[in-house]
Amino acid sequence: MSYVDPSAPSTTVYEVQDGVVTEDQIKQDLPNFDFPSYVEVPTLPKTYPLHSYAGFVYGISALHGKVGNGTAVITVKVDDVAVQGLENITLTNTMQTFLAAQGQGVNVGQRLTWEATGGSGIPRDLEFTLACTR
Repeated sequence: MSYVDPSAPSTTVYEVQDGVVTEDQIKQDLPNFDFPSYVEVPTLPKTYPLHSYAGFVYGISALHGKVGNGTAVITVKVDDVAVQGLENITLTNTMQTFLAAQGQGVNVGQRLTWEATGGSGIPRDLEFTLACTR
C-alpha cells in the first residue's frame, strides 16, 4: 500500500509500513517551505486565510514582506492567536524580515491566517512569504 502526500513539492509516493506513513519519511522530502501571499489592495481590517486545516505539524520561522505603496500593519495568527514576533508588524515599500519567536508552530488541524489591521496611505501590492520548517 502507498500514500501520496499532496503537500510534497512533487507527487511523492510513500510506502506505508504497518498502516502508517512516518513523519520522518515526509520530513526528508519537505524540510522547509513557504506560504506566499499577495493582495493588490488589502481591506482594513480583514482576516485572510493561508490555510484552514494544517495537515502536519510545522514551525513558523520568519516573514519576509513589503508593500508597493503606503504602509500596512499585519498580524499572523494560528487559531486566532497571534504568532509571537509576527504581531502588529508594519510593512513598508522596502523588503523586510521579521523573525517569529522560537517555538512558534502549527499543529495538525489548526488554521493559519493573517490579519490586516491598519496602515497609512492606501496600502497597495502587499506581498509576503511566511517561512516555515518541518
